[in-house]
Amino acid sequence: MSDSEQSPSDQLDQLFAAPGAAPVPPAPATPPIVLPDPQTGAPVPPAQQAAKQRIVRFQDLLEKLTPVVWVTPTLLVVNVAYFIVMVSQGVDFLQPEVPQLLEWGANYAPLTWNGQPWRLLSSFFIHFGILHLAVNMWSLWSVGRMLERMVGNIGYLIIYFASGIAGSVASLWWNGDVVSAGASGAIFGLLGAFATFIWNRADSFPPAALSQLRSSLAKCIGINLLFGAAIQGIDQAAHIGGLVCGLACGWLLSQPLDQFNVQRRFKKNLVTAAIALLTLGTMILQHPPPPPDLFMELAIYDQLVPQTINKFNEAAGKFNERKMTSQQMVELVRKEILPPWIQVREHIDKLANIPSGRRELIHQVRSQLLTREEAWKLMIDGLEHDDKQKFDEYKVKWKQAEHLREQLEPK
Repeated sequence: MSDSEQSPSDQLDQLFAAPGAAPVPPAPATPPIVLPDPQTGAPVPPAQQAAKQRIVRFQDLLEKLTPVVWVTPTLLVVNVAYFIVMVSQGVDFLQPEVPQLLEWGANYAPLTWNGQPWRLLSSFFIHFGILHLAVNMWSLWSVGRMLERMVGNIGYLIIYFASGIAGSVASLWWNGDVVSAGASGAIFGLLGAFATFIWNRADSFPPAALSQLRSSLAKCIGINLLFGAAIQGIDQAAHIGGLVCGLACGWLLSQPLDQFNVQRRFKKNLVTAAIALLTLGTMILQHPPPPPDLFMELAIYDQLVPQTINKFNEAAGKFNERKMTSQQMVELVRKEILPPWIQVREHIDKLANIPSGRRELIHQVRSQLLTREEAWKLMIDGLEHDDKQKFDEYKVKWKQAEHLREQLEPK
């Protein structure tokens, strides 16, 4: 061994120097690599770099678990296409009229529960104008693509259709006199399923993404529910029904996000679909008695009133001009005016299961019909018996009936 070489013992002596000896200085630490942000050019700390890398790996994993996202764009295209067809057939693209929506399949208890259950499905492909469609399709596109990768194409279909039907059923149970339409119930179901999934499988998500997703979902669900409660005309029952169904479906379908558990999707899909069919089927079969079709009933009233009153006013003009005798006037009212009027009034009297929100309206309709009927009967008595007092009472009743009619006109 040459003098320039150190023996093993000499090397150990340097590593374990005697107390008080000068320590061997450590090698200088390698500074961490700080990459620039590709957009701003500013340096990105290593912790943020690692967080971004975890999110990228998570996105890659989702793409491997569900390589093709086809359900979300297909649903979007179907919704838009349905709306375009409706508009091409004369439906107003800004504010469609209720009869038009009913013609195309909107949800309405008197029709849905009386032989047209397909409206439970068709209604969430119909929208109240272009703005309603745009908001729902933006929401569908925003939340749908990632959720579809998380639960798979078939699981996603189950959530969407089960939640949409649940929203339709909830709407009929809660307020059966309302015409409802739109994909909101199904979209609330997607939000609910997303929320349950990330709650159950938080360990499958990168911490940074998990925090952001939880915050965004909570805000989205909360704000939409508040808007639904505050703004008149929004079918809050459909939103809540879809949300509850989505929460349940998400809980049933959630599983660790890895290649092994993808093989279990078929079983979970089967169980979820079976439970959804059983639950929704029971609610459909056990539905409450449907209310009367007030659109049809009030259409009969709207047709009867102007025709009958115009006929009476024409006869009254002839009577005042001495072109018709008192007896002819009495016979006209007794045989041609009163019978159809009484028939409609008795029919409306027999209406049952009137929703609480429409009872005041029906009461006003009945009052107007009955007051007008009483006026004509007083007129008949006054003319037949030449009784001026009866005739004066007829005039008072007639004015009361006119006032009631004026109150009903805006409705």
